[in-house]
Amino acid sequence: MSEQIFESAITSLSEDKLNRVELVNYVAEVVRSCDVSESNAIGICGKWGTGKTSFVNMVKDSLKNEPKIIFLEFNPWFYSAQHDLVNQFFSMLSMRMTSNIKKRVKKIAKTAAHVMEIASPIFNNDILFKLIK
Repeated sequence: MSEQIFESAITSLSEDKLNRVELVNYVAEVVRSCDVSESNAIGICGKWGTGKTSFVNMVKDSLKNEPKIIFLEFNPWFYSAQHDLVNQFFSMLSMRMTSNIKKRVKKIAKTAAHVMEIASPIFNNDILFKLIK
């Protein structure tokens, strides 16, 4: 019987030593082009220890700067009862959506503050303010 040693999953494309970038980029493009009005699912299949988690992590890394893509990590193996599974899934989905909304509101607030900072000299100058009005 041979002994197998398994390493921890990698988390980014920069760690890939198996040259999977072409396949990762293909899957990332499939995700980008999904019709969001439809239900979509992508399955990554393989035996335990073959790099499924590493592959998913690399796809996530490839898509991390996509503002319209939200990742929700959910492992159904952690829940034994169907009721728990459904409740936990929707609970995590709700938390993730709330978190995303808070990030967007903070970004909007930061942008508004920046605009006000730039515009304040105009509002403090009576002549310029009258010209704009």
